[in-house]
Amino acid sequence: MECLMKIRDVSLTYGVSVRTLRYYEEMGLIKSTRESETTYRSYEHSQVHKLEQILMLRKLNVSIKDIKTIFESNKASVLLNILNRNVTDIDNEISNLHKLKKLVHTFIQQLKLLSVSDNTDVRLLIEEI
Repeated sequence: MECLMKIRDVSLTYGVSVRTLRYYEEMGLIKSTRESETTYRSYEHSQVHKLEQILMLRKLNVSIKDIKTIFESNKASVLLNILNRNVTDIDNEISNLHKLKKLVHTFIQQLKLLSVSDNTDVRLLIEEI
């Protein structure tokens, strides 16, 4: 018989909440073993290994939906397409953050030109800009 890890042990070992483990199970990503409805969930080695893969993909910002797609297809091309899409999303986010940074700097410069003091009403400042 294969050695099983209790849900609490998996949670502590991998730094994942019990709630998250249950969620992964609800989403069909991992499966637990239970002798009855009153016993704790336990995980076989293969499911713990699958959890490790899920956690790695989550670190790469892969969504649960995409992880499910990857596991269901089991094709490298699907994984590569998802990761390439994530790179594009990251590039877009970086671009948007650069635009936001520039906007905030412009706002700061405009506030400095207004000779702001601590007694200035912030609501009036926003109206001025």
